[in-house]
Amino acid sequence: MATKSLRLGITMREAAADGYYEPRDALARDWARYMTQALPDAAWLPIPNLGEDAVEFCERWRIDGLILSGGEDPGAAPARDATEQALLRSFIAAGRPILAVCRGLQMLWTHFGGELVSVEGHVATHHEVQLLSPEWQRRMGTNRLTVNSFHAKGLLGATPPELAVLATTDNESIEAIWRPQAQVVGVMWHPERESPVTAFDRALARWVFFGEGNS
Repeated sequence: MATKSLRLGITMREAAADGYYEPRDALARDWARYMTQALPDAAWLPIPNLGEDAVEFCERWRIDGLILSGGEDPGAAPARDATEQALLRSFIAAGRPILAVCRGLQMLWTHFGGELVSVEGHVATHHEVQLLSPEWQRRMGTNRLTVNSFHAKGLLGATPPELAVLATTDNESIEAIWRPQAQVVGVMWHPERESPVTAFDRALARWVFFGEGNS
């Protein structure tokens, strides 16, 4: 299947180096393997935490789609918060595709007015989630997935009207959300930490960025 040329940007966590006091950003090497396996036909680059200037950075490099990577809880890294908030405003307004991972999902949720709550038992483990979308159930041939879990914050309250729930745990904790018409998805797990990338995570990424599977 022919695909269009695509440039993706991946946000980074703030990092510190012993003995140095200069601000630094970092991206796990897992992301390079994930991009090779899930999106080998996309060019990509990390986005530094520049606050509002990150929007101009993405325009200069002609970034078509955005990946919000995992990392610190929202509120723990001010420069990163400002960067991702600015990027969300810009990419959502422009109708560009977004894949939001763990912290990224939390940022997407709060962007639309949702709240966060502390949760227990979701760090360094695996658990099952239930797919609520009949479309994705048909596409994957199942309504259940096993995913990893590395988060201490969960989503609180009613789902913002701009979003729809894609997957939950059995106790109905939200694990994935989407905007079907906008090709915007957030997942609470880390697809880049699975090797090889799972069939669902690959299919989801290719739907977000290439529209594969759309009728």
